[in-house]
Amino acid sequence: MNNSGQFEQVEVPFRVEPHHSGLRLDEFMKTRLPRYSRNEIHNIIATRLVQKDRKLKKGSIVRTSDEVVFLYDKKEEVVQDVDIPVLYEDDHLLIVNKPPDMSVHSTNPWGKNDLIQQLRRQRNSRELYLAHRIDRETSGIVLIARSTAIARKLGEAFVGRKIEKEYTALVFGVMAHDNGVIDLPISGDEKSVVRVKMTTDIESGAPSVTEYTVLKRLNGFTMVNARPKTGRQHQIRVHLSAIGHPLVGDKIYKDEKLFLRFIKDGFTDELKKELLLPRHALHASTLSFKHPISGITLKIEAEMPEDLRLFIKNR
Repeated sequence: MNNSGQFEQVEVPFRVEPHHSGLRLDEFMKTRLPRYSRNEIHNIIATRLVQKDRKLKKGSIVRTSDEVVFLYDKKEEVVQDVDIPVLYEDDHLLIVNKPPDMSVHSTNPWGKNDLIQQLRRQRNSRELYLAHRIDRETSGIVLIARSTAIARKLGEAFVGRKIEKEYTALVFGVMAHDNGVIDLPISGDEKSVVRVKMTTDIESGAPSVTEYTVLKRLNGFTMVNARPKTGRQHQIRVHLSAIGHPLVGDKIYKDEKLFLRFIKDGFTDELKKELLLPRHALHASTLSFKHPISGITLKIEAEMPEDLRLFIKNR
């Protein structure tokens, strides 16, 4: 048991692959734990590193086949199955409409209620592999491969920008133009205390482009169709916020102080008045691509969930 006596501690190994050989230990761990800040990773190395083969420090260079072992608190989850609508299915693909507030893949090694674990359990099959990811709060289309070979083909298609994604977003403010292109590089926000926050950075950011079209103007809000042409973390949220139209319900990009208040106190009545929704109003609505086996062009559409439909109806 750990010092608090609340959780069983178990060893979790991370094996160094050839493409990670030569990295510092802390750099390697950042690739495995991308949501952790540099300071958090340094603390993990200092307090939870299991020294077995050779002594490693944060600046140690890792080599191919090194096995870096850390202690994790084992936190078991109670199974909570929910209905996950299937949009398309064949022998090679499974495409679903993910409900909001569900992770596609849990950061907890013992998670049971993320999307992929639920689908594997419901179908009694481990042969399901995520082809891409969307944020926990984001609802909508998720593409899943039914073999590692298909997952690899789909991964190559995403990298080659051969898969087109469209999102429906509800933003604060009434947009002046019917359509536009946001061409602003994106990088991690080093100034933010929120470790996952991204920002536009013309000097050092990665090229990032989002096209958008206004679908409907509401009373103080706009419903937008957003089409990311690159795949940066939080891209649509960052870009729409950068032009003065953050997503309704976005705790990080409307004002990160709201996110810090949420972490401390939960979704309070005060936060509800400022954010209006308990999650950011983003829905992965359309996915268009060529089937990796048949070559037939598929266009998959996902119905907007009830929380967003009600928001629009009441405006």
